[in-house]
Amino acid sequence: MSSRAVLTGVVAAVLVAAAGCGGTTSQAGLAQTTTTTTSTRSAGTSSAGPSGTLDADRPCELVTASELTSIGINGTPKEERTGSTQECVFDRSNGIEGVRGFGIRTALGLKDFRVASGEEVADIIVGGRKAKQLKATGGTCLIGVDISESSRLDVTARSGEKDMCPQALELAQLVAKNLP
Repeated sequence: MSSRAVLTGVVAAVLVAAAGCGGTTSQAGLAQTTTTTTSTRSAGTSSAGPSGTLDADRPCELVTASELTSIGINGTPKEERTGSTQECVFDRSNGIEGVRGFGIRTALGLKDFRVASGEEVADIIVGGRKAKQLKATGGTCLIGVDISESSRLDVTARSGEKDMCPQALELAQLVAKNLP
């Protein structure tokens, strides 16, 4: 499975969760599938490995526990599958405010990053890579980071009405530095 599919699932899960909280969701190129399964796996070492390949089915392995602790995330993240995308999700049980997560989209690149009318999108740089940042209603923030023509890292953060883009950017920078 490509890393793009994983990221799509992460973003879809976050948007589905935000919609369940009464917020408006973005159409940022996400699948409408809402089937979710959850498992727990320890954060490991970078899954890019010596070959420089990316395992989109194991996104939590892109960051180590000590890297996560450095940005205030403790405990074991949950890997959740939403549709065909595997996501790495952190919530209050990880000692943070709100919910944050990331995944790899393996069929959609940064050029496919779509937003709903009226949403605020900015072109940014994350870890030396082109990226887009979306501020949606309800405090949700989505950051798409370029991996290749047909894949991207999606990072989401949400928490009621508070702007979560600083937290999403911090996580995006952490994960992006470990991408091949």
